[in-house]
Amino acid sequence: MPTDKPRIMITLPEKLFQEIEDFRFDYRYQSRSDAVLALIRTGLRFKAFVRDISESDFEHADYQQVSVESDPNVVNDMLRRGWVLLSVGFLHNANGEDAPRFVLGFPKSKTE
Repeated sequence: MPTDKPRIMITLPEKLFQEIEDFRFDYRYQSRSDAVLALIRTGLRFKAFVRDISESDFEHADYQQVSVESDPNVVNDMLRRGWVLLSVGFLHNANGEDAPRFVLGFPKSKTE
């Protein structure tokens, strides 16, 4: 069916294509296009809630130390030790993948 809506064409790595296909079937989308649109909308909604926060944004706050981490296991360990999660985001790395970015602060009132 012809449409006047804008179109885009993208080339994907095989792994990402398979992730989209898995998402499509897991959530029962009728078409690949519907699944991709849902993923784009979800990403844009997430972006609306996440600010790109740098360490300097927290230098004046109630944190004696701020750390930027990308390993979820390290983040979980830090949270167990009293660190506070300040921001979550993603950075596009040199391999063309989105790497998680967690900004954590250790409150001045606590000691490790």
